[in-house]
Amino acid sequence: MELLLKDENLRPLLKDILIEIITEKKEEFKDIFKEVLEDIALSQAINQGLNSGKSTKEELFKVLDED
Repeated sequence: MELLLKDENLRPLLKDILIEIITEKKEEFKDIFKEVLEDIALSQAINQGLNSGKSTKEELFKVLDED
């Protein structure tokens, strides 16, 4: 038996699956979504750091001491 999924069938199926996951597994979904957002933010911070100029040790400690 061969299972074929066409675009018009796949989209509603995926939508139903996502809705079910979000409604039935709210905490797990929230944790996963939070992790994804943190990974995106970290990736952007790394890219910004790679594209910025170098800082001196004094500049670094000045920023850390501001709080």
